[in-house]
Amino acid sequence: MLLEKLKLHNFRQFLGIQEIDFAMDADQKNVTVVFGENGRGKTGIFRAIMFCLYGDRLISQDERIDESEIKLVNLQALQQAEPQEPVDSFVELEFSHHQIQYVLTRKLLGMLTEHGEQIEEISSVNLVRKEPKGNSKIITNDMEINDEIKKVLDRGLKDYFLFDGEKIERLTRASKEQRKEISSAIRNLLNVNALERSVAALTKLVKQFEADLKNTSHAELAQILLELSRIEDKLLAGKEDISNIDEEISHAEEEKQSLDQELDKYKEIGHLVQRRKDYLEVIEKSNKTKASLLGEMKSQLAKSSILLVSETILEVYKHLCDMKEKGEIPPEIRKELIERIISDEVCICGRELIKGTTEYKCIQAWKQRTSDVVMQDMALQLWHQLGIVDKSIDDIVNSTQSLLIQYANTRNDIEEYEEKLNVISEQIGGSERSDIGDLERQRTSVEIKLRHLEAKKQNLESNQKTLNNERSHQIDQKSELEKEVSMQDEITGRAITARKVRDALETVHDEFTKEIRLMISKLASELFVKLLDAQGREMLHEIAVKDDYSLELLDRWHSPFLANISAGQRQIMSISLIAALAKLAAKNNVFEMPFFMDTPFGRLSHDHRKNLIFELPKICSQWILLATDTEFGRSEAKDLKASGKWGKFYILKAVEGGATQIKPIAVEKSGVYLRNTEVPG
Repeated sequence: MLLEKLKLHNFRQFLGIQEIDFAMDADQKNVTVVFGENGRGKTGIFRAIMFCLYGDRLISQDERIDESEIKLVNLQALQQAEPQEPVDSFVELEFSHHQIQYVLTRKLLGMLTEHGEQIEEISSVNLVRKEPKGNSKIITNDMEINDEIKKVLDRGLKDYFLFDGEKIERLTRASKEQRKEISSAIRNLLNVNALERSVAALTKLVKQFEADLKNTSHAELAQILLELSRIEDKLLAGKEDISNIDEEISHAEEEKQSLDQELDKYKEIGHLVQRRKDYLEVIEKSNKTKASLLGEMKSQLAKSSILLVSETILEVYKHLCDMKEKGEIPPEIRKELIERIISDEVCICGRELIKGTTEYKCIQAWKQRTSDVVMQDMALQLWHQLGIVDKSIDDIVNSTQSLLIQYANTRNDIEEYEEKLNVISEQIGGSERSDIGDLERQRTSVEIKLRHLEAKKQNLESNQKTLNNERSHQIDQKSELEKEVSMQDEITGRAITARKVRDALETVHDEFTKEIRLMISKLASELFVKLLDAQGREMLHEIAVKDDYSLELLDRWHSPFLANISAGQRQIMSISLIAALAKLAAKNNVFEMPFFMDTPFGRLSHDHRKNLIFELPKICSQWILLATDTEFGRSEAKDLKASGKWGKFYILKAVEGGATQIKPIAVEKSGVYLRNTEVPG
């Protein structure tokens, strides 16, 4: 199939009529470059071709998008139309296949409702088929058009037109999706489905015929055939169980790989993570100490309050001490005794006390210095208590000061470590990041799960081996009995024949698919080595398609290496696989369908880009690059010109209103529109 011309009218970003003439000389120039920034409609061109050929709104990139969300009629054209007036839109594709010319036109009608909702529907589809001798046929029936397109390119192969980043990931990740993708590709490209449908139909027929044997005289043979069916059912169920476990193992390995990648990020900051953990522990301990000190300070509040009047207490105590030294408390002679001496005018020694004498005056002075008993006792008690307080004030002061200092130091420590924590969290990348210990524990858990799954798989595989041995034994017994059974017995004869045909067809299927896998591995490996840079060729050796259709990449020592390759090597590997599948389907050195690549060079080094530019046009009928300025610059343009394969160049240019214009540019003048690109070798 060769694409010749694409015409768009009010389709997606393209207002009015826009056209692309594709480079289509397989021997000379067969590369078309469509160049534009993201959002300008590069993928829309591929979408237009898929819509025209199959009426599909969705392409492989739209897996998570509802079909109702994809609008095809240009919005600006709808807005320029009268309210609720239909707008015509169409895609017209001219292509050729085996010297037959085709012009396919699929039309749409679109309209904006009074509420601004965009509605649209396919209005017609028309195919003109022109024979080499000039005879033409116009086909308008949908079913006939679909049948005609299927002869050119089966719908099951359409997803292999466009090569995008998502397909790269699916094809190079060991998973059930990868096996399904590759298995589907082989079935679609090589029509293995027809063979598998035949095997399935014969298996169903075998079960019916063998069930009929119950009513014949060959009970022993019937029992063996039924046992064979039972074993085969178990083998099929076991194969499915192993496939499911493989999927679980794949998911666990992906999770482990993700954790390893996350742990790798910690290698450079491991010391920072540990320091942050230490800081958090210090802050936690300090907060506990702070709370304890605060509680202790509250409990000593009553005792410490005495410090507020400590000066007054000391003054009173000093004064009482002076009074005590002077004998004022307790007094040397009690007041009652002095008053009696003065009243009786007789001293306690019996001498007469005469007024005016020196002795009398001394007695009067004593009287002045004495107080009543209650006051004397209270003063004495106060002196005693204040003496105790005086001795404890220093202890209270020291204790209170110590608590305050400890509290202040602890609070300062917390503030200091919190500041350090903020700084180190910024260095790490945020405190929300998982702790390395959590990741290690998760990884350990995944490893344990993997070991359990591997053990379970080994048990299932061992059981499959046992069942296969039983099956072989039953087949041997069946062969012996078949010699004794007369083929004249119609029921027995057809049961035996059906099983033999089914078994033979299964053998053909197994040998054919095995041979196909080997051929795909060989073709993909040959191209892979050509596309790799020198370093990659030295390390990597072979792409292998395994029995379960999963891919493996082997290094020069034939050890698995797929998990270790770069994003660019993954892209090269995926391209090699798709090219191998297409070459095998075409049965020659050039695969006969156009190869679209959306943002083709984003992951590739300079050497990978150069090898791809020189090698891929040699093996595909057409190569259509949908490229941005970040990946296709003057360096790539220079190499593509040097290849001699670059035939057409288009710029997707933004025009007023947000629409896109397809502007053809002479390849020789492409450098004016491209920038210098520096890609590491």
